[in-house]
Amino acid sequence: TAEETGRDAVVEGVRGVPPTKALLSAERELARALMLQGSNEESIRWIDRVLAASALADDRLIVDALITKGTALFNLGQAVEGEIVLPGAMQVAERNGDTWFVVTTIVEDPQYLTEPFVTSTNFKKQADGSGWSPTPCSAR
Repeated sequence: TAEETGRDAVVEGVRGVPPTKALLSAERELARALMLQGSNEESIRWIDRVLAASALADDRLIVDALITKGTALFNLGQAVEGEIVLPGAMQVAERNGDTWFVVTTIVEDPQYLTEPFVTSTNFKKQADGSGWSPTPCSAR
């Protein structure tokens, strides 16, 4: 397909290119997109490239990469491996004083979907509560 041809061109384009933080970030986003569309094995191949060059990445990139890999492993039915990877992401985040949690939503609808639709959203707790100002609801 045209999509596969485009991905093959990307792979050839980065083969042999020395990794940079910007390239690792792009590869992480590609891996996440592949995981969300159900191409979990290919996602893991890309995310492993990012993790192999982790010395160039900041902790946020590593946390996101580990979450993507753990989720892809779960999607492939490799729950034990996923359960090993995901706590590693939390350890990296907490080492920096960050508290993160992930909400994974799985929609299974055999009438309209050929496979489960999976999304993961990462949330970082704000230490000072900024950005959170709840107000009571009122009926008028």
